[in-house]
Amino acid sequence: MESSGRESVHVPKIEICDSPSRDMIQEICCFVNSEADWNQTVFDLEVADGTFAVARNTNNEIIGVSSSHALSPRNLWLGNVCVAKTARRSGLASRLVNSLFDVAAEQRIRSHIVLLASKLGEGVYRRLGFRDVRSVAVASYRRTSLPLPNFSTTVAGRPTAQEHDDAIRLEGEIGGSSRKELLRKLFEKDNLCAVAKTDSSVVAAAWGRYKAPTPSTNEITLHVGPVVAKTPDLAMRVVAELLRMARADDACASTSLPRASALVVRIGDNKASEQVFESLGFEKAIDAPYLQKSIHDGADPSPRDVDLACATDQCYATMWWDIA
Repeated sequence: MESSGRESVHVPKIEICDSPSRDMIQEICCFVNSEADWNQTVFDLEVADGTFAVARNTNNEIIGVSSSHALSPRNLWLGNVCVAKTARRSGLASRLVNSLFDVAAEQRIRSHIVLLASKLGEGVYRRLGFRDVRSVAVASYRRTSLPLPNFSTTVAGRPTAQEHDDAIRLEGEIGGSSRKELLRKLFEKDNLCAVAKTDSSVVAAAWGRYKAPTPSTNEITLHVGPVVAKTPDLAMRVVAELLRMARADDACASTSLPRASALVVRIGDNKASEQVFESLGFEKAIDAPYLQKSIHDGADPSPRDVDLACATDQCYATMWWDIA
């Protein structure tokens, strides 16, 4: 976002795109990946209903972008906030975010916008009025290509269609908000989901997706999440099984497990989620403050209906999303 840069530049009118073409989404991906060394793909930006704010220079080249996505019925999620190096420190990032706020306020379909803040972007968001959701802590965890702990994961496996529907219902109950269509698209893409059952009930589930290499690397990363489970032991087993699935996948055929990442969630003072991932070789990389802002005047400033604020402590990791 707006780090050190150059003098302010003239910024043309910001364009709002509710249904951008695939060509435009591809253009946005190329821009954010080259400017920020990200790994966004067309799938990432098409998978959830999104609105994009785009700024261009006089040569019609993108110099800034941001997006809001309806990842759940409760909130809009803000992400993909990126400004060209030549246009930073000009207030463009704030303009892009505020443009999306104006659209959300007009549509009145959600009450809050939430985001996971990067160290670089956090100051901008706080100046724009975003505040912590104090009951929730999120951190990005990373795992290198280490062997898995040697224990059986026979209680966990890839789900049938009915089991996957049951897992989606469990995620909605525990995770704070239903993401049914999004999880179905996620599973269809990479076929990565592990569930655990007791008797006939699904009691734990972990989803995964492959993240494309960034421009500066050539490594596929498995993102783990969301993860929900009735107990920490079950959470550990479905995550371990997901890693084993990825190891066996042709997309990651190698002599070692692929690198993995997760957005680990701590609800209140319960540190079980961190312990689960650390027991599987994940290490904390960065904190990602979970921030929210009311879209409408008079909305509850400490909302009880923000996604992760409604999650229980049986939520161990949230689904992938941009740390903006």
